Amino acid sequence: MRTRQEVDVEILPGGIVKIDLVGFQGPACEQMIESICVALGTKVISSTKKSEYYTQVTSNQISIGKPGSGGQSQGMGSGMG
Repeated sequence: MRTRQEVDVEILPGGIVKIDLVGFQGPACEQMIESICVALGTKVISSTKKSEYYTQVTSNQISIGKPGSGGQSQGMGSGMG
């Protein structure tokens, strides 16, 4: 199941833009911030990484055996992502 992603953008007096990302981990967070900054024609002044930035994305894959091969299934997990 995919985690819900949310982008909150607040434009403060003086033109300062505050961006809060929810549901992004690692490089995906940085890529989203970069995309928003390019679209707004601005740059990052300061940044604070939340704990979810450091959360590893995991995925599970299941392989089902072909008929006649014993029908065994194997689960493989990956901590990379």
